[in-house]
Amino acid sequence: RRPDFSAGLLSQQISEVSESLVKKRNAESQGKRIVYASEAKGHTATLTAYEEAWQTKVEHIGNLNYPEAARDQGLSGSLTVAVAIRPDGSLYSVQILKSSGNPIIDEGAIKIVRLSAPFAPLPQDLLSDMDILVITRSWRFDDQAHFSSK
Repeated sequence: RRPDFSAGLLSQQISEVSESLVKKRNAESQGKRIVYASEAKGHTATLTAYEEAWQTKVEHIGNLNYPEAARDQGLSGSLTVAVAIRPDGSLYSVQILKSSGNPIIDEGAIKIVRLSAPFAPLPQDLLSDMDILVITRSWRFDDQAHFSSK
């Protein structure tokens, strides 16, 4: 007999795993200068250009790799994701801050971020202020199999 899985159970498990990863990342991040793009001071033009290029890449990869199960089932939803990037552009972490309520969409978002990495290296002039850049975005998966962020 196969175990019963429900969206609620899977969502709870995703939250628990995310929470443990956040705690692990927090322990690892001791001494690192982690800066959230939304709160960064200075370098505005450089940071804006980097974020726009990053968003364009993630949306492109997201539309090419739209979650098949979401497409097949006509699922839609919105979620908020925080993506932490190392100076060399490699992925430091990806975290769902606000779930869509659907594990298929949440897992699809994480997969899209991982497929999109590595990103462009952080611009040199940003590195005087940070070791890790965190970009937070709201993402929308619509029932037309389209992915977008804002």
